[in-house]
Amino acid sequence: MIKKSLTLAVAVLLMVSSSFAQKGKTITFTGTVKFPDTENKYQIYLGKYEGEGFKRAFKAFDSTKVDANNNFSFKVPADKPDFYQVRVYYFDRIDFWADKDNIHVNVRGIDTAKMKIKNPPYIFMENTSKDNDLINDVNWENYQNYQNMIAISQAQYKAGLSKDSLWMAYMKTAFDGNYTDMNKRIKYIINKYKDQPSVLYALNFLSWKRDGDLLMSSLDRLTKKFPNLTQARDKKKEIEENMAQTAKIANGKKAPDFAYPDVNGKKWSPKDFKGKYLIIDFWASW
Repeated sequence: MIKKSLTLAVAVLLMVSSSFAQKGKTITFTGTVKFPDTENKYQIYLGKYEGEGFKRAFKAFDSTKVDANNNFSFKVPADKPDFYQVRVYYFDRIDFWADKDNIHVNVRGIDTAKMKIKNPPYIFMENTSKDNDLINDVNWENYQNYQNMIAISQAQYKAGLSKDSLWMAYMKTAFDGNYTDMNKRIKYIINKYKDQPSVLYALNFLSWKRDGDLLMSSLDRLTKKFPNLTQARDKKKEIEENMAQTAKIANGKKAPDFAYPDVNGKKWSPKDFKGKYLIIDFWASW
């Protein structure tokens, strides 16, 4: 009886010890900066995106600077695997999945060019397993897609200068072709890594309006395989809410009620023009 009680006590102790060991789980993210901030204006941040919809934004919770050898390091919590981002002086941004990889990156750092042109670099993460291999693959395809867009824009400009109607007509379809190609590549990656939690990263590149079936089936697969993956459930909920909201304002549906003041401060609503034709001109807030 004493032996059984002792065995049970040891088993319970081991379970408790294991639980506490997991609670402090971290991974290490290291980097080397080629051109560090010599003027000490910027820091290197570790954070993640929080919030929903238009309120979703990057929130930093740790910061650091490079050492004498231009290296930096972060300890990243990994009790609950999730996506994080490192921002190097706000010039270079690296998304990654924190679970079991100790990641290293080499980044450019400060933009030393005299003429600065927005063209985000491709940053390869070293020492990665499948979850971050996926992010490497997606980012590579996204980088190549961006370079193609630049080349297409330049070709369209030249076509316009040439006044060649055939060339101009052809170039008008180039962006659509580039999008279609990117979409196919992302779908290939999703199929390749369909059993990895970080496939959520690739799913963000799809539109539920065009690829709703693939999105939903992928999310259902994830939630079945990883019941504790709240990110997959949250993503599915977000898509379902977007679908429901879009259905409310579809062609033929009653317009939602809202009111805004005119230049004189008087509020007007679509219902004030019931039975009449009404044109509403929306301007982007940015």
